[in-house]
Amino acid sequence: MIIAANWKMNLGQAEGAILIQGLNMHADRWSDISIVICPPAPYLLAMRDIAHSEFHIGGQTCHGKLFGAHTGHVSAAMLADCGADYVIIGHSERRQSDGESGSVLLEQAKCAIDAGLRIIYCVGETLEDRQAGRESEVVSGQLADIQDLLNSGDVPVIAYEPVWAIGTGQVASVPDIEAMHNFIKSETSRIMGASDMPQILYGGSVKPDNAEAILSIRSVDGALIGGASLDADGFATICDYAQKVSR
Repeated sequence: MIIAANWKMNLGQAEGAILIQGLNMHADRWSDISIVICPPAPYLLAMRDIAHSEFHIGGQTCHGKLFGAHTGHVSAAMLADCGADYVIIGHSERRQSDGESGSVLLEQAKCAIDAGLRIIYCVGETLEDRQAGRESEVVSGQLADIQDLLNSGDVPVIAYEPVWAIGTGQVASVPDIEAMHNFIKSETSRIMGASDMPQILYGGSVKPDNAEAILSIRSVDGALIGGASLDADGFATICDYAQKVSR
């Protein structure tokens, strides 16, 4: 099971260090799960140096080229050089605010693979899509965008994040989460074949008070945590639940 912390554009270097130091104290009790911490890019090296050796560091995005004249961007190779093991690709905030299309995300994913990073690839529908009954169609299309990657045998981690539940306090119901995770497993199996199935995380207002119910769903392989990852105690509680259900 994977529990990934996406700090987004939050926390300064000193605040991040205090948070990670707080998590380090509990690391030994999370032996059955993988912890991935994705700080803002300027703090990758500093957080890597502080984090417990069992924790993984990840980037929040990367450019679709490994090097070049791309002012202000960060490449997958640079993330790897800073000690990152993972990178988030296709977060809904990148899709919406930065207009990242399927073809752009595929290029990013290919560069991440070339740099030796493991991908957390985000999919999910908007409220309008769900109200119109298009959630499966939307998610299927987002998976199709990286079909070349899936066909190549490079297995990403998939994060299902209903856009309407991110940072809103709303959470998809347990039956809705289970249904979508089963759908994603079916779609990836159709594309890839039966072997090397991806782990599928849930993301969308996961908090200490709902984490156990979500992580207990059989088709859920972990969580991508936003706001709740900014509090050491709350994030540790979620990790405790993940450890509990992983046994």
